[in-house]
Parts: sequence; C-alpha cells; structure tokens
Amino acid sequence: MTPPRDPTPGGGPGPGSSSLGSDPIDFSKLCPDCAAPWVDRNLVHELTCPLGLGYDEIMADDAAWFEQHPGATTRERSAHWAEIADYRAAGQTIPPGTSVVTVTKLAPGVRHKSFTWFEVVWP
Repeated sequence: MTPPRDPTPGGGPGPGSSSLGSDPIDFSKLCPDCAAPWVDRNLVHELTCPLGLGYDEIMADDAAWFEQHPGATTRERSAHWAEIADYRAAGQTIPPGTSVVTVTKLAPGVRHKSFTWFEVVWP
C-alpha cells in the first residue's frame, strides 16, 4: 500500500488533495480509487491514486497558465475529469450539461476555483 499524501498545513489543498467550496459535503464518502479520507475538507489521496494524479495534473496546468499569462487574474476552462470525480466523491450530484471552472489567482501560488454548471438548450 502506498503512503497517503500529506495535506498542506492549515488544511489547504496540497499536491494530490482536493477540496470543494461551500456545497454540502458528505464526509463519510471516500475516494473511489484509493479510499482516501477527508482531512480538513480535503481528500488526501495515496501517491498512486488516479484521481489524486489527475487533480495534480490540472493544478499544475492552472499554475503554468498563470505563469504564461502574468497579468491575468482569472482563467475560465472546462472542468477536468478529476474535478468532476471529486464532486462525485463528495456525494454531490453533477447536473447535466457543461461545466466551466473559473480559476482566480489570489496571490502567487494561491488560486480559488468556482464551478458553473449549465445546459445549452437550442430552440
């Protein structure tokens, strides 16, 4: 068994950890891939967990995007599969349609994500 990842001190998301906003979270749910527990509102995944690795991937992508766009404070993109799986792991229902993530740079290395779910209906 691989050792679990450590959350960033203070309960913020660190590599391999994921957290949600103010939506109701079912803290009894565990990661479906590695059975990660919740620690300070973060799922702390094992080092080889596909969900944790996917989350690491999109966090690195956001960081790289802000490095390439130093004057930007927000980024909008499609939700990554790991973020959607994170919602499901928390026991939340994913609405039908398209998901958009707005990533806001709060300070160097500190970002906040908000999710918008919408369905396009053509007349």
